[in-house]
Amino acid sequence: MDLSAYLALLRRWSLTLLASALVGGGVAYFVASRVPPTYAAEARAIIGPINTDENTLGAARQLAQTYAELVTTDRILSVVIEDVGLDVGPAVLRETTRATADSTTRILAIEVQAGNPDAAATIADAFMAALGELVASGQVRPEGEIAVLTAAVANPQPVAPQVSLIVMLAAVAGLIAATALVMLIDYFSNTASGSEDLVGLSQAPFLGTLAPRRRFRPSSTKPLVVEAEPNSRVALAYRLMGSRIFSSSPEEIKSLVVFGAEGQEGSGEVAANLAAVLTRAGRAVRLVDANDEDREVSHLFDIDPTYGLGELARGNNELLQQMINRRPPGLDVIPRLAGADPRLLDEDRIGQVLQRLSSGVDIVILSTAPIHGSASALLWARSADGAILVVRRDRTKRENISFSVEILRMLGTRLIGTVFHTAPHRAPPRPSAGADPAGRATTRRGRMRRVPEQATTDAAAARAKGSVE
Repeated sequence: MDLSAYLALLRRWSLTLLASALVGGGVAYFVASRVPPTYAAEARAIIGPINTDENTLGAARQLAQTYAELVTTDRILSVVIEDVGLDVGPAVLRETTRATADSTTRILAIEVQAGNPDAAATIADAFMAALGELVASGQVRPEGEIAVLTAAVANPQPVAPQVSLIVMLAAVAGLIAATALVMLIDYFSNTASGSEDLVGLSQAPFLGTLAPRRRFRPSSTKPLVVEAEPNSRVALAYRLMGSRIFSSSPEEIKSLVVFGAEGQEGSGEVAANLAAVLTRAGRAVRLVDANDEDREVSHLFDIDPTYGLGELARGNNELLQQMINRRPPGLDVIPRLAGADPRLLDEDRIGQVLQRLSSGVDIVILSTAPIHGSASALLWARSADGAILVVRRDRTKRENISFSVEILRMLGTRLIGTVFHTAPHRAPPRPSAGADPAGRATTRRGRMRRVPEQATTDAAAARAKGSVE
């Protein structure tokens, strides 16, 4: 997986990653804020005289280390417990007491932690006093004298728990854990996740990633992103895709099928933007909505289909000019033709219709349904000079990509390349329950029960396979 694929994966799961960080930080704050605070106080003293000979200073340094060890002995701990009146044992008090000595400066520091700032200061001073009494009980030489520098002061700021630090670490831990889980899910997923993955599945060139900004919304006047935002990154990607398609052998490509592997990839939007880019480049392009399921191109340009594909199949050439809509100016758009009876469509008729559609233009771009689920899409792909497969990153299943590529190979159709695309920005209209304009039965949710056409899919594939073999 390349870096862009990882970034796209993290972008797709961004809300989940953010939620994981917030949950981790929130739980940590809830727990840490309910832990009783701990306060610390420190008393400091110097061992030996401030200025004296080297031998005395050396002895004082050694005694400083000895005094630091004496602080946490049972003898001193018991004296402090008795003097302060603590209700704990020496072992418990030893865990909250720390004595350190600097061998260079001879400074002895006694730090005590307690649940109350005043109690912490009182106990620290009691330790220093108990140590002084123990030292004074014997003969004290100058190098063994203890001089208190600073008495312990009650600090109202707790030293633990550090709520902000705990919350930050917990949020980072939640983010890391969620990222690892996302990577694990992606590793075992059955979807195309990157350009290298897509090239390996299709054995065809990768033409680019077409991802308009989320804020882009098609309008009635500018339904295409290449028209609405000609200087955007996605418009540049469409222009590069057009140049890659026709740079090698433009004379060989007169008709091009654009379809998705599953049907929700926005292949109609890709076909329409590609047609607009080629039109701007000076080519005569005819865009045909040959999708018998979603009618995405017709919906994108808000064109109402009024003529039937059957008329063209029967040789009625006069209808062609009446069908053409020029949206945007210079681009011929033929909407999804009403009354397309799949029984009138076979390989010969599709070839004749495609020949009529190609008259007077440089290239015909057809937006079709997935070829493994539509008989007409299968026939369009068989008759076209090339095909472009549209895939949704991290959504389209690998098996559907491989199946579509295998069908194209069986048909003998050249797969020019593959593209990643986001979901369509405008969902195509769903037909109401009953019958569509072609007279096919629909379900309550408006999905066509394409029984007549589906029955011809296997037959069309068999005929195509027989012609190839």
